[in-house]
Amino acid sequence: MVAVSAGRGFAANGHGEAKWANNGNTHEQVSANLLRFFGNEKGRYLGAPVAMTQSEVRAMPAQTLGQQFVRVFSGIPLPERDLGNGYQLLGSSEFRNVANKAFAVTPFNSSDVVIAALLHYNCGVRSKDPMTPSCNPTPTLTVFYPAKMAPQVALTGSVTEAVKQIIIISNSNAPKSSMFHVTQFKVDVRRFGAKR
Repeated sequence: MVAVSAGRGFAANGHGEAKWANNGNTHEQVSANLLRFFGNEKGRYLGAPVAMTQSEVRAMPAQTLGQQFVRVFSGIPLPERDLGNGYQLLGSSEFRNVANKAFAVTPFNSSDVVIAALLHYNCGVRSKDPMTPSCNPTPTLTVFYPAKMAPQVALTGSVTEAVKQIIIISNSNAPKSSMFHVTQFKVDVRRFGAKR
């Protein structure tokens, strides 16, 4: 469990500027690369989008892991973070559910995704009915890396720390009683895919 508390050097208010998102091509390219990164990998990490009716949810085909990521990543851009060693963390909050956040680790000056991470509440994971999801009260940061990139797993600590900083900035604008004010999160690291 990772505790989140304001510390020295973190912004006291405001979300900061997501300079990377000012270039529409970068946002689109990273989203496209997230789909390629996951391929046809399956997984259920998010519940149905908030604004859907019961009939829309039932008619909705199961989403691949990449489609779930892009759904969140296409939302509200978050400030980028320098992870060191030539890598950066880019992220977004889902439009209609800002508690869900998607992150992509890319080399500077590239939209190639080497690691992806999702801050989520495991909605729908334990429930077979998408209209009555069973969500965990504590969010989980699930960090994904492909089998062929196993050496990159060393970046997961940097990803966790950068996400923690982004949450601190986000918390400054959220009421302490809301689900958007995160005080701790679990970390789960997932290696996926066979040799690609």
